[in-house]
Amino acid sequence: MKARDKGGVVDERLNVYGVEGLKIAGALIFLPCNPCYVHFICTDCSITPDNVGANTYNTAIAIGEKAAVIIAEDLGIKGVSAA
Repeated sequence: MKARDKGGVVDERLNVYGVEGLKIAGALIFLPCNPCYVHFICTDCSITPDNVGANTYNTAIAIGEKAAVIIAEDLGIKGVSAA
């Protein structure tokens, strides 16, 4: 992902710069992971640092799959790994 100072929106863990508890990776998914707040996850190609030069559907699926692994790790769910 792009750095914030270069116009990026999310970091390598899909966290939106400057917003706590918000990940962007569009289907919207609500994950209650803490009684104090809810994670919101949205997956599409908007987080790519440049134009996608391949099939955008496949790119969005790959982003969603990676987002699922990152979210599972953040929530402490065991047995989920990237294929």
